[in-house]
Amino acid sequence: MKVLEGNILTVFLLLLAVIVVLSFPGEDRRMIHPMTNELAIEPDRMIVKAMNYLSDNQERNSIEYVERAITSMRVLEKDADKESNLIIEAAIRDLKLLEKELAAKQSDNERISHAFLNALNSLTVAQLRESESYIEEKNYAASKVSMDYAMKHLECALKFSNSREQVKELELQNSIHKIALQNSSSDAQMIAQIDKIIDEMDAIVLH
Repeated sequence: MKVLEGNILTVFLLLLAVIVVLSFPGEDRRMIHPMTNELAIEPDRMIVKAMNYLSDNQERNSIEYVERAITSMRVLEKDADKESNLIIEAAIRDLKLLEKELAAKQSDNERISHAFLNALNSLTVAQLRESESYIEEKNYAASKVSMDYAMKHLECALKFSNSREQVKELELQNSIHKIALQNSSSDAQMIAQIDKIIDEMDAIVLH
């Protein structure tokens, strides 16, 4: 009987171990390529929350969410190429400076919007570069996912843009959407079209 009980306990522990192990892979997969899942727009969510707290004059809470945005951007850096990391790091440095300004109550709406907009634009460029990498690998599904998140960054950026910037961002969104829908263009043609958008974005991103 003791042997049977021991066997049952062993089987139970093994099943428990399997359940514990199986509870992690999904999260692990998200972290392997965070720019191709919902983690890609985590900075957007944090930035919007930070702005909402600022609208309610809750600077301390806003600073916390700016810091969360920075943390989530650093997660994306692990999935981005070197060029993208440079512009993301520049955006992070600007957000760090914004945190100090907010703590000292030395920031106005224009400065805040500029920092948030720049962060979102830098992430847009990073997503577009990522989509090019996937095209080169013939992974067109992942490339389209990356382009979709690039468009979502631009959609969020509209909240912090002036009317002139909004017109440009909508144009870029439309251009990305058209590329994502293409089925007949060659890889070289698609990359060339994305490069053109990146050049336009690059002109307005802080380095």
